[in-house]
Amino acid sequence: MNEEKSKRSKILVKRALQLKYALVVLLAMLATVVTVGADFYIRLHSFIKEFLKDLPEHSIDQLMMNMNQLMYAKIIVLLIIAVAISLYVSHKFAGPIVRIEKSIEQISRGDLTEKVYFRSGDELKHLAHYFNYMTGRLKTEVKKDRDAVKDALDRLEELKGRVVDTDAREEIDKIQENLREVTEYWKIDT
Repeated sequence: MNEEKSKRSKILVKRALQLKYALVVLLAMLATVVTVGADFYIRLHSFIKEFLKDLPEHSIDQLMMNMNQLMYAKIIVLLIIAVAISLYVSHKFAGPIVRIEKSIEQISRGDLTEKVYFRSGDELKHLAHYFNYMTGRLKTEVKKDRDAVKDALDRLEELKGRVVDTDAREEIDKIQENLREVTEYWKIDT
């Protein structure tokens, strides 16, 4: 298959994997934000009440409410940014995984000409290298087997020409037919 040069049309190319990844990232981030944020908020609230103790109570409450609204808005913006970043990063992994799955499917259908190409910036490039190396080795071995089968078929044909017994000739024909099927399944040339 030709190298992909265009962008993938979908962000969620492997939905379950990407959403699990994004959820793990978000949960880790949320745990951090909640722990650090709660501690900071409690300390800040105590500090403000102590520092501004001379102000009327309703002014302090209004200040705290304004701070809370600002904090909630920031948390929402940060969560949206975190979701976008985690989906982007998961896309860099999921795209190559989908590409490898498609290539494995092609090879399982007997096409050893299949190669894996990733876009620049995709992760798992070493996996594509080893995958392509593996299919190259398989092609080499199938080619060797085909050459050995061709040699055996030629020798059997020569032998069959010298055999007079009809049953023996029929047996040689059966052996030749079986040998022709040995590597017939695999496509090794483009």
